[in-house]
Amino acid sequence: MKKFLILDIGGVIILSRRRQVFKSWAIKLSKDTETVRSLVKDYNKILFHGTTHLASDYLKDNHVNWIDMPTFEKLRKDIWQSEYINKELMSYLLKHSNNYQYALLTNNFKGAEQLLDEKFKIP
Repeated sequence: MKKFLILDIGGVIILSRRRQVFKSWAIKLSKDTETVRSLVKDYNKILFHGTTHLASDYLKDNHVNWIDMPTFEKLRKDIWQSEYINKELMSYLLKHSNNYQYALLTNNFKGAEQLLDEKFKIP
């Protein structure tokens, strides 16, 4: 009989070195880490809820004058590059696929879909 597992995508299937990215960018921008993290988090909420026309004006609309859009995109690219698949877990899951049935859990389906499909080529 197969066992059923529910796996969270963020922090379980997809791992990240975001803390280091936020810390290094906070130093570059002379801001605290939480300020940088909050800016990215709030922007992503808009972006991943399908309102990209609002996302393009996010910095201006929220009076963020300490970072410009090209620099912000570099920050987001560094975050994107910091994310990676948990290969140990994936190897285990593939090895034991006859014994388990899996479901993926996420609170950000659009973001998870983008990562899995575009970055890791997992449809």
